[in-house]
Amino acid sequence: MHLLISGIPGTGRSTFARWLVSEHVYIQCPSEELGSTFFDKIDRAKRTSEDVVIDYGFPLQQLKLNLPPLTPPLPTLTRYDNDSR
Repeated sequence: MHLLISGIPGTGRSTFARWLVSEHVYIQCPSEELGSTFFDKIDRAKRTSEDVVIDYGFPLQQLKLNLPPLTPPLPTLTRYDNDSR
């Protein structure tokens, strides 16, 4: 299975990718930037294994968000942790 995990820094995508590598024998392709070797690295990993996870993060400055400020009532934050240990 080929998985693409994408998101902004600090969302846990690299941690999840490392978990897939350690617990489910995935090959990880960390690709923080789209460069000339981006697809070459992915192609090499796909030739090595059927289970590949691509960890692609993008810089916050690439996001052009125009969000209004949060006003009360604020949402309740809930953390989900699937660690069964």
